[in-house]
Parts: sequence; C-alpha cells; structure tokens
Amino acid sequence: MAQFYLENGKTDEALMQVEEVLGKHAFHPDATMVYGDIKLKEEKFDESVEIYLGLMDRCPGNYVFLAKCIQVLRRSARLDDALALFQACELHDHGATTEPGYNYCKGLYYW
Repeated sequence: MAQFYLENGKTDEALMQVEEVLGKHAFHPDATMVYGDIKLKEEKFDESVEIYLGLMDRCPGNYVFLAKCIQVLRRSARLDDALALFQACELHDHGATTEPGYNYCKGLYYW
C-alpha cells in the first residue's frame, strides 16, 4: 500500500504506512526499501544511502535492493561504496558472478 501511495505522490500517507509496518517488523525489507524511496523523493540523499546500505547488510544477495542502492549511491556521489556491496554479494553466494541480477547491477555500476 505504501508503494502505491508513493507512486501517486502521497508521500505522507506512504510514510505512515511504512512506519506502521516497521513498528511491527523492524527489519521488514520491502518496507525499508519504500522508506528509502521516500527519503530519496524528499531529496535526503544521505539518509537514503544509509537506509539502503543497512538493507544490503541484511540482504546481501538481493539484486533488486542492490540495483536500487547503486542508483542511490550514484545520485549521492558515493558510487565507490558499491564495490564493497559487490564483494558482500560474492561472499554471500560464491556463484553470484554468474547470476543475471548480479551482472545487471555490475552494468549499472559501470554505466
């Protein structure tokens, strides 16, 4: 529901939904990602980066989160931090370098 509100420009409603979910499940990955999107939309890049980096610490093999994190790092001029995320993916899954999602994210990084 929060994603729907965010896509329709209702940031306050999206934030309320996310806070409700995170109040019950502090580490809910999808709600955390939407929370990062809200901060990004509010142009709070540093907060958004910290949210996504924390998410990547908890879910190092999730390539959707990795792609979003790379985009946020690029916008905040911290793209070099993405190299550590790739290393974490490789440590988490030794076959990561053959995964399409991983290679898509590598392409985002080098683009």
